[in-house]
Amino acid sequence: MRNGPFQESGFSFIEAILVTVVIGFGLVGLMTVTSNVFTTSLQTDQSTRAVYLASEKLEQLIAQRELSGYNSINVGTTNENPVVGFVNFNRITIISRVALSGNSFIPSANDVGYKQIQVSVTGSGQAIQLQTIVTDWVPL
Repeated sequence: MRNGPFQESGFSFIEAILVTVVIGFGLVGLMTVTSNVFTTSLQTDQSTRAVYLASEKLEQLIAQRELSGYNSINVGTTNENPVVGFVNFNRITIISRVALSGNSFIPSANDVGYKQIQVSVTGSGQAIQLQTIVTDWVPL
């Protein structure tokens, strides 16, 4: 700064460059955080879809048992690759006969009134498996 009638005020070129660099680093950090938030949000969305697709299949089969009876649930494996309307997801449904042994179910060659339904959904980096047991029990 000069003393006298011609005092200069304002920022120097170096000060302007330093401010620009500091703001630039701040923006890069903000963009990194934003990118991570979007990635996490997408993964959560894909997990939710996978759970939805597995639950949907279980509910369809439980409703089929209620409407058409236990014997309408056929033992076997169904592979939906891809799931209709969800091209990034595959769904495998395995229905098998099981028998009660103590507090758990074990595979059974004979139909003793229990079938295990396992639904696995994979895709977009997600893997979900749900299962349930349907019975030949009919309420009075």
